[in-house]
Amino acid sequence: MKKHLFILYGAANTGKTTTFNKLFETTCDNFLANLIYFERDENLIDFTAVFQNGDIKVGLYSAGDSVCQIRNNLYQLNYHNCDYIFGTSRTKKPWIETLNKYAELFHDTNENIKWYRKEDATDEDNSNVVTQLFKELQKLLK
Repeated sequence: MKKHLFILYGAANTGKTTTFNKLFETTCDNFLANLIYFERDENLIDFTAVFQNGDIKVGLYSAGDSVCQIRNNLYQLNYHNCDYIFGTSRTKKPWIETLNKYAELFHDTNENIKWYRKEDATDEDNSNVVTQLFKELQKLLK
């Protein structure tokens, strides 16, 4: 089954935002010509971005520390007609429920979420997760 959401989840201070900033940098290094939208939050750390390859739009968001942030990011990327969304989330029930509800609302099932667990805020763990997620992004943007 086609996956529509790729979510990096973990507890606070496990490096989710750092990992997503590195993923964005890697994606820009390889697919900058495909970047059609980018916005950095007022904190200058979190971002929302959209890449396009033909008819396929891929959205990325890094802010997942609150349910409100996740909702805003998902709806913003839905507004940009993203077919696939890569994002972050905490591990607690309200965060997970928000993602499941979004998937059910816009993609008919919450089985369209592929989960990636983030456990450590180490450079090695960040790099490993970036590699995993970038492989998925490459398939969509090539």
